[in-house]
Amino acid sequence: MKDHSKARLANVADRFGRRIQAADHAARPDLEAFCSEFRRVRDATIIPAMRDVGEELLRQSAGGRPIGNTRYAIEIEDQPAPGREAPSVTLRLFLTPRAPHGHRITFTVITRDAVKGPEILAFLEASPPPMDIARFRPDDLTEGVVEQLIVDAVEQIYACAAELPAKP
Repeated sequence: MKDHSKARLANVADRFGRRIQAADHAARPDLEAFCSEFRRVRDATIIPAMRDVGEELLRQSAGGRPIGNTRYAIEIEDQPAPGREAPSVTLRLFLTPRAPHGHRITFTVITRDAVKGPEILAFLEASPPPMDIARFRPDDLTEGVVEQLIVDAVEQIYACAAELPAKP
């Protein structure tokens, strides 16, 4: 490489390198602040929607609808565990003894893309393998969005549970 090219590259690195690093550092989202915002949305929006859907399924089950002996649980995870990101909240539906561990609708904080920063991932674990539903910023999770997402996921869970093989 020619000396003037080396000198020019060094000049470019000196002129722009620190500015790029400073901008990258300033743009790096604060994960703790994001998790705090998730907890606020979880408590104000997600958990009430999960509870409403779970209670409605219980009412319909008790009312004679052919949806089995439905039970539900809401599980809150605030600390990371091996293989898990935190925080998260899960609606676990127990619809049939053929799926003894239940089916799960989970909202969790993830960081998959350094540029985007942390996101809230909504995903479903039913009898086929888990599937991502959508990713959100905290302000995008309105009551209507959360309720519709959970109802859509419940429909998918019922469809999957109906296809489970009968246990001998």
